[in-house]
Amino acid sequence: MSSRQYEQCAICGWTGERSDLDGRDGAFHCPACDEPLVVE
Repeated sequence: MSSRQYEQCAICGWTGERSDLDGRDGAFHCPACDEPLVVE
């Protein structure tokens, strides 16, 4: 059983799996509005 981690953008409300995020520059960015996301 694989546990999926979901992230939500505080700016636009986009929600998706961490694998959907753009991980460039060692940081994650929302694919919808391109705001940096804080990933714990």
